Amino acid sequence: MKVLTKFILTNALLINGAIAFPQTQLLSEIPNSSKFAPDVEQIESLEEGINIYDQYSTLIKNPKIRKNGSIFLQGKMEDHYNNGRLLHKGTYVNGVATSFTNYYQNETIERKYKHKKGGNGTLTTFYINGNKRKVVKYHNYLAYEITKFSKQEGIIYIQELNPETGTPELVQENYENGIPKSIIELQDPVKMSYTQLTFAESGKKQTEGKLEYSEDDDGLIKKGEWLQYDKDENSAPLEYDFDEVISFSGDIINNNEEEIEITNADNTPENTSNEKSVKVKNSMPTNLIRFDQDADNTISTGELDIAVSDFFDDTTIELDQINSLVNFFFDQE
Repeated sequence: MKVLTKFILTNALLINGAIAFPQTQLLSEIPNSSKFAPDVEQIESLEEGINIYDQYSTLIKNPKIRKNGSIFLQGKMEDHYNNGRLLHKGTYVNGVATSFTNYYQNETIERKYKHKKGGNGTLTTFYINGNKRKVVKYHNYLAYEITKFSKQEGIIYIQELNPETGTPELVQENYENGIPKSIIELQDPVKMSYTQLTFAESGKKQTEGKLEYSEDDDGLIKKGEWLQYDKDENSAPLEYDFDEVISFSGDIINNNEEEIEITNADNTPENTSNEKSVKVKNSMPTNLIRFDQDADNTISTGELDIAVSDFFDDTTIELDQINSLVNFFFDQE
């Protein structure tokens, strides 16, 4: 029965186009020419948008240089798609963009960057419908504040670092309805100790406890007493192993039993070592808790069906989460 369910689920994901297949190879850099007129498939990533120009701007400490042959680009510059529509407007100093705006083919803005001085500025990206997608603020080349939005422009992710030290001070992930999903907040900058709260989509608290940064593991480790809450918000102790390591995004970094590898696109600390194993008792990976509707630390067939259905409408649910959820469903006793 489980095999049949997995077969049906896999085919449903394929039919609905949820499994991403390789697209046309994206260009990694701009040719040294005054004329750059690419196809949209050559420059627009489904995940990151049109980010090929970022590497030529002052938000990078050692940026690449745009040239026309051997001559550095200077002053105002425009690029167009191969169909003639406007792609890019930028202001260049010695081949480096101090400000620029990119455009989708429907002429809406894809991203806009404006610096105050080298390494300081704001990069704002947009969905094709014109709503904000992400706002990143830089200080001394550090992306110290990142805010991500849903297509309806609700805030779904916030990351705040100390702009001088780079120490994470707040990492918050929200559901599409604006209710927090996970909040990791700095309590003691000297000890690098944090608190974490996780919530169900209804807004009810699910877990609560203390985290401390481990330099050896390059991640956060649970400390002291942790609590878990049922659907009526009654608390009970949450058992955990002391070697459990969590990234600043709230995800379990590695699990030798399931070989889970977390990739963090926002450059928050993550662990690549396999020396530590994660053995969670009476719990499940933090990034799957949202799918446990009745907070019983298991995933039922009904909860799996709901998760897959929500995946196609909820942009905060990632394919890796669904894959992990399916594996968790079939591996649980």
